[in-house]
Amino acid sequence: MVAGVMTQRVFAACAKIVATLHKIEDEWRAELGEEDFAQLKALLMRVWESPLVR
Repeated sequence: MVAGVMTQRVFAACAKIVATLHKIEDEWRAELGEEDFAQLKALLMRVWESPLVR
């Protein structure tokens, strides 16, 4: 693969990953409700961006 150029195979893999992520988020959102899911996602992003994961 040339740097900066996605092949059809890489693009398909990325699309599958994004679709799977959306499905998982939809399941959690249905379980927790919109407000609690938004709070969970915000807290997880806060941890991800913190020094704790470095």
